[in-house]
Amino acid sequence: MTLSIQMASSCRSGSVSFLLGLIFLLGLFGGLDISVAAQLSLSKGDQVEIPAIRLISGEELPAGHYEGRPVVISYWASWCPYCKRQNERLQDFYPRARAKGLEILTINVDEDQEAALSYLEAVQPNFPSAFETEHIRAVFGKATFIPRVVVLDGQGTVVEVIPGEMTEKDLFDLIKYAPLGER
Repeated sequence: MTLSIQMASSCRSGSVSFLLGLIFLLGLFGGLDISVAAQLSLSKGDQVEIPAIRLISGEELPAGHYEGRPVVISYWASWCPYCKRQNERLQDFYPRARAKGLEILTINVDEDQEAALSYLEAVQPNFPSAFETEHIRAVFGKATFIPRVVVLDGQGTVVEVIPGEMTEKDLFDLIKYAPLGER
């Protein structure tokens, strides 16, 4: 039994070594941008600063706009049915969150911005939305999974990273991050 466990362990570590070597070689030859790969692993406890953002409405939010305020950042696409449902929930959640001091910002990842604009025109959301930009990717990494929610506390610390669609209850539970809390 011990021999088979050692052999399985040896095979596993050989596979891991191979993959690590492949990643290293891809990085050397330009096939993988290691800095972008590192950014994709945004996790709890990471410190971020939201860059200047131009909302789809045309409003400019300077860098530091959200400083001192907790913010829920939700990534979405117009073609994603899960995102549409989550956006409907955000529509209901937004006034309550704002009343408690919790900011909401949504980031659209559509390659076809006209599709996103058509969606927004039809839905008329009450929450602010921006297109994903290089500046946003530099802070949060490229959204490779949507919907995706990132919650920052007032100091810019990541307190939640939630991949996938959230239930209404789970979304409304984010009010716990509001400075005025659930009262």
